[in-house]
Amino acid sequence: MKRYPRLPVTTSFLVIVATLAGSLPRLYFATMQYIEYDGWWHVFVAGQDTVANLIWELRSQAHPPLFFLLLRTALLFGHSRLVFRSVSLLAGLATAYLLGRVAGRWSRHWAVPALTALTVSLSWNAVVISCEVRSYMLMALLLVVAMRSLLELVSPRHATAARHSLALCVASALALLTQYAIVIFLLAAGVLFASLMAFRPFARRRALVVVRRRPLAVLAPVAIPLTTAVALFLTHLRWHTEPMNHLPEFYLSTSTAGGPLEFVLRNTTWLVDLFTPIRLKPSTMSGQLLVVLALLVISGLAMLILRPPGRPAMHRVSGSLLILLLSIAVAMGLGDLYPYGGTLRHQFYLFPVAVLFAALSLDAGLARLGSRLLRASVLIVIVVALGAGHLVSARSFVWYRSELFGREIAKLNELKTPGSAVYLDQYSLIAFYGWFHDWAWRYDGVCPTNRSILRYKLSKGDRTFVVFRDRARWSIHDQIERAGADLRWCTRDATPHPVVVFALKQFPERDPHASLLSEEGQAQARKLWGLAGVRVGRLVVDGRLAIVELSVAPEPDAAR
Repeated sequence: MKRYPRLPVTTSFLVIVATLAGSLPRLYFATMQYIEYDGWWHVFVAGQDTVANLIWELRSQAHPPLFFLLLRTALLFGHSRLVFRSVSLLAGLATAYLLGRVAGRWSRHWAVPALTALTVSLSWNAVVISCEVRSYMLMALLLVVAMRSLLELVSPRHATAARHSLALCVASALALLTQYAIVIFLLAAGVLFASLMAFRPFARRRALVVVRRRPLAVLAPVAIPLTTAVALFLTHLRWHTEPMNHLPEFYLSTSTAGGPLEFVLRNTTWLVDLFTPIRLKPSTMSGQLLVVLALLVISGLAMLILRPPGRPAMHRVSGSLLILLLSIAVAMGLGDLYPYGGTLRHQFYLFPVAVLFAALSLDAGLARLGSRLLRASVLIVIVVALGAGHLVSARSFVWYRSELFGREIAKLNELKTPGSAVYLDQYSLIAFYGWFHDWAWRYDGVCPTNRSILRYKLSKGDRTFVVFRDRARWSIHDQIERAGADLRWCTRDATPHPVVVFALKQFPERDPHASLLSEEGQAQARKLWGLAGVRVGRLVVDGRLAIVELSVAPEPDAAR
């Protein structure tokens, strides 16, 4: 059996250079741009100081645990933006390098592998995802590892089939432990294999020969992702199967598209906009149809390119994989199983497959160009387009260097007296944590009236105070009448210091008049919390923030 040669040293060097080119924008972004709300939430989860609380936090998240555990390891090296983003940063650079290597494995032109790595390095979307404190870039890396072995198994060789079967299954299991979106890739890979076995007799014969010779080594690894999937479902996923309520437009049942066809056309257009520096944004159905037709025509023409001499038509295999991914994604969006068409992070599993398809199609096209000058001109145009797209996207990006909620935290520090305890509902907790992440958070017990209220002791140098974290209430604004007994315990526990309620408003409440931001809600709080034995002191409203100072109400006898 013919073995394809390793990448030449020069080509490997160019892939490394192209990969390192992406480190500069990533490092700048990682150190200069604020960390988003969910990123701070991930840091809070990973930084829990007890195993019991860590397990609770992991189970409450909609994401599998692997990224949180890697982030927890990274926190051993400090509390800085660069450390928080280190897992995604390293995964982003590794994705660029590995995808370049995969392209080199199946391409003929010396420049295609480096160009593939450069595409990932300079893509502004990849830069952004690489700097999120989220698991999506790690998922992309594991997807590339799995895809590398998947392509090898399309036409398996006896000497390497067992190794690639194991690599595919282990990478798939790790990806499942990182992001559930990888299920779309696994379904597409299964359909691709089944199609090849059904319609390509040569591939079927080779696969059967390999399986007959080493059945256990080739087939047994399949148990790894299957076991992982079952374990995740039983211990985690079954509690997180509802559609994400903050993404209504990306599920058919909650979108305003008007019907299945309108939903597919509109959201596919949004999907194209996600991955291009030029935003098309057609508002009419006919314009959206043109975008979708253009996407289909370009993909079809790329797959019609004849394979390079002496190479298998892997551009068609990767193109088929991409089409299957999109088809399954559309079906899942129509069935309210996974958001289709946005946001970028939720669709990023498409990115490495699309880049590889484009790279291998380019390689096949270059092999058909007879003129060396013409091939060089095409490559130069692509490199210039990549650089220009990177610069345009970077210039139009909204840069915000300060962390979120700085004004609200400044107001809290202005009103809070030294030693005062702080009560935080779940939404306000993460905003608060972003400014106090470098303090030591030590778990110190639960509220006896409500075990969902946790007591943390915060310390930094010689400064210390208590935080009451209410993980049962997303917003205290719409639960004023039910919070009295819990706040009474908090105030008594904090005595002689007062308790300061730091309550940010995210969404409009069901009853806006009951909000702490309104006079009616404030009067209700004074009355109901007073009946529970809590004295309401200073109450300050600033925009969507309410700060309320609480203390223990005097007993009736003491008052007389």
